[in-house]
Parts: sequence; C-alpha cells; structure tokens
Amino acid sequence: MRWCALALLMLAGCVESARVLGPDDAGTTPPEIDAQVPREDGRMPMPGVSDVSAGGAHSCAIVGGSLWCWGDGTEGALGTGPSGDRLVPARVGAASDWRAIEAGQGMTCGMRESSVWCWGTNELGQLGLGDREPRRSPAEVPLPGAPLVVRASREFVCAIIEGGELLCWGANVEGQLARADGYPGPDGLTPQRVASELRFRDVCTGQGHGCAIATDGSLWCWGRNTESQLGLGTGVPLQLREPTRVGTEVDWAELACGMSHTCAIERDGTLWCWGADFAGQIGITRGSQFDVPTRIDAGWSEIATYVFHTCGVKDDGSLWCWGRNAEGQLGVGDIDDRNRPTRVDDRTDWARVSVGWFHTCAQRTDGSVWCTGENGDGRLGVGDPERRNVFTEVQGIGVE
Repeated sequence: MRWCALALLMLAGCVESARVLGPDDAGTTPPEIDAQVPREDGRMPMPGVSDVSAGGAHSCAIVGGSLWCWGDGTEGALGTGPSGDRLVPARVGAASDWRAIEAGQGMTCGMRESSVWCWGTNELGQLGLGDREPRRSPAEVPLPGAPLVVRASREFVCAIIEGGELLCWGANVEGQLARADGYPGPDGLTPQRVASELRFRDVCTGQGHGCAIATDGSLWCWGRNTESQLGLGTGVPLQLREPTRVGTEVDWAELACGMSHTCAIERDGTLWCWGADFAGQIGITRGSQFDVPTRIDAGWSEIATYVFHTCGVKDDGSLWCWGRNAEGQLGVGDIDDRNRPTRVDDRTDWARVSVGWFHTCAQRTDGSVWCTGENGDGRLGVGDPERRNVFTEVQGIGVE
C-alpha cells in the first residue's frame, strides 16, 4: 500500500513535476504519466497507467480508466468474481472511470468518478456495506458526498469526501475508527464520521491505527499506540480512540501508516518516521523505538509502507527501500534486510511506489509497472509464481 498507498492526490506524469502536494491541491487530478515516449528497449509503454497499489497478497492498477488486478483471488480481493490466483492482470468489470485504487488485505477499494466501491473479505465490515457478507465484485459504498481520498488497510477503511469530512468503517476494537467510544468499540459496518470537527485532506490506515493531515497542515493520529506509532511521545496511553494532534507543525503534506510505525513528508520534502524499527522499517536504528517523529533526510516526494518495509521516491526520480527483505521486496538484488534507506537501482524515472505485505510495486514515468518480492500467488503479475528480488515488469496490464 502507498501510501502513499492511495489517494486522488497523485504525482504528475514527469519527474520534474513529482512534488509533494499541498493544501490547495486536495481533490485535484495531476496530468497522467506520458505513455507516448518510447521506452529504453524501444517498445511503446502501456497507455494511461495512472495508479498502482500493492496489497496483502494481490496488486491492482488503473489503465486508461479501466481497473486491473492480479494475485490472490481466494477471498474475492481481485473483484473478478469466483476465481483463484491470477498470475497476470485481469480486468475488473467494464467500468472505465476508475480514478484511484487501494489494495488492502484480502479486500480492495477503489474510487470512480464520484463514488467509492469495495470488494473482498468483509468479516469486520471493512467493505462498508452494512453487513459482514463478502463480495467478489465491486459494490458501491454509501457515502454522504463525493470522495476525494480512500485508504484501505488490513481491517478498516477511511475516506475523505468533498468538504474535507473524514469517514471510516470496519474493525474498531483498537479505536481504528476514531469514534471516541469505549473499549472494545463495535465494528463499523457503514461509513461514519470520525470524532473531530476538523476538515482533512489526506489519511492513512495502518494495522490498528490511523493518521490524517488536516487542511491547515496539522497531523492527527489515533488507535493502537503500543509501539509509539502515533508519535505522541512517552507517557501516552497504549490506545487512543479519537484523533490526537502530533506536535505543533502545520506543514505536513503526505503520510503512510504501517503495522507499528508511521512516516510522513513535510512540504519541503523532509521525511520523518516514528514507532517500532524492529525490522529496519523506519530506517534509523534497527531494534529501537521512536516515540516522536524523527528525521530521516530530505528530498522526498512520495512515501509508502505497510508492515515490515518502507519505500519512497525522491525528487530526482530515484527509488529507495528499507526494512525486511527476506522475500526480495526491496528489489535490490538480494534478500538481506536494510536498516537504512537503500537506493534500488540507478534509474531516475520512478514516479510512484506502493508497498504490500511481502512485495512492492512501483510505476515508472513511461507508464510501465514493476513489482518485486513474494509471488507464490501471482501478486507480482509476471506470469509465473516465482519470487523476485529485483523489480520485474508486470505483464499484460490493459491487454484483453
């Protein structure tokens, strides 16, 4: 998950315009990546690839408004009806107005022109449809307004609608839905507003916690805090069930939530992370825990994390990853963990990146999508179930 995971706040289609988006950019759609420039191998890239998302054991991408998914389909996360694993991308329905996609754990949510649709596993109400029944094809989520951002994690989903209202649904035992209720709060089977009068422009969903950036640039977090993933310092409860402000800064631009850590980028491109660093996923000191946002370095335009590893794109178009690498998910050519941000290769045409459970997918400015890591269920989309430790191009996106 990007997370940047996934928002409507997408990077523009060339490295020069790959910038951190600010308050005035909420709800806008930057130009698509230019798919007319021949690739380095002389082939023309797939046209119109505008978004990519890596989930728990599957991945999805949007191509010219059509949606394609691949990987583990046993729980319906691919949205292609009854199916098993798919080793190459398969089109999801006939709709051609998909704008953003977010692959979660065993489920997926996507944003169309003026609506959010979810499908897959639903035992905790994470599809937001008012019941706990799974869906194997996209079903529209009832929202009180047009969506701007949607984020899906393992157990809950949040969306920002026009006007900046933040709504969440799904698991709530750890306060993930930020409803200011008591423990253990009931799961949310339908979208409901978080316990805040603030208006927001970005949100991330982790495994037990969430964070959001308000329209004034301030940062707020809630939910599980057992590893200081809320960034609130010492002496703070292990669980907070409503949004709580992180620090006093008002220049936050982008964020990503993992299982036990969180990362965020300021408007000047400075990257900060906090929480547990047991696998090197924060990129500071493996085995340590950081109670407040801790500076990594500058020059970042995008950040993504999920459970055990983190990746990001810098302003110069270079791709960096760190943390667990036993499955090759860092894409650096081996299976050794990295405790600090490590450059993936010498390319400078990476546009965006999305981190899954044990795999990573990234998009280049020529419109192509590349994945690395675990692949027993086909989540890399390369036509076979073999694991990769370098980024390998996804085959057949947009080909029917």
